Amino acid sequence: MRPLLICIILISPILMSGCTQSDIDTSEQSMGCTYPEAVNFNSSSIIDDGSCIYPDAPAQILGCTYSDALNHNPSATEDDGSCRYPVVPEPVPGCTYPEAYNYEINATEDDGTCVYDSDGDGIIDAFEQPGCTDINANNHNSSSTDDDGSCDYDEDDDGVYDWAESEGCADITATNYDSSATENNQTMCEYPFVMTLENLEAFLADSNNDGDPDGFEASIDALSNDTAFIRVIVVEESTEEGELESDTNANTTSVEIIMGHDPTNEIMYNSMVMRFMGDISIEQTTVQSPDGINS
Repeated sequence: MRPLLICIILISPILMSGCTQSDIDTSEQSMGCTYPEAVNFNSSSIIDDGSCIYPDAPAQILGCTYSDALNHNPSATEDDGSCRYPVVPEPVPGCTYPEAYNYEINATEDDGTCVYDSDGDGIIDAFEQPGCTDINANNHNSSSTDDDGSCDYDEDDDGVYDWAESEGCADITATNYDSSATENNQTMCEYPFVMTLENLEAFLADSNNDGDPDGFEASIDALSNDTAFIRVIVVEESTEEGELESDTNANTTSVEIIMGHDPTNEIMYNSMVMRFMGDISIEQTTVQSPDGINS
């Protein structure tokens, strides 16, 4: 194509009328390499003379072009299939979570076997048994491994902790009634001396406690209660003769019984005055009143 172009240009003066040789510059300065990619490109050349010289294509460098390969060659321009890769070890199954009870430091692949011991007591959570673990509680459970706060320290549910309970006599009719006692122990209660009507008549009939009657009788009639508390016994001498008798009105001169009445407990109480005829001789005879005073 290029020689033809030159030829046409050279021939054109002959074909074109009026065209002189001087109209076309055919000097050596106007001819040269007109292709910019050539190493000898001449920007002032008008006519390419076929002298363009092109750089040689760079030689291909064969090698491993993959950066993750062991033998990667960053200078290689064409991969030759020689790449070598590290050997992938077989996975080691196990628990890979450090907070787990059975964490396996050498495991590379978690196998779902992790178990946990949240409270660090050596018993994994799945096997914990909730309950009261305090041996001092009344609901202690020896099989419990995890205390759940259910311990009970008030066995009788009276609002007083077991260790604060105070044992004593809680019977208000007892002489040793303990108002501070929170636990009633009936065996600790003490009661005033109770003399039945029969005991009283026997005492009056044998005042010196020698087993023999003293030669007089005492009769107590019309008492509605079965027992009487003797609180005070006053023994006086009397010059009056006659059978010793008494009644509920307490107006005799021989034996005067002064009693009050507790309708709640049906108890007769308070004092009694006994008057005897002649000289009184009561040896080693003691009657104890409810408050412990001996008469």
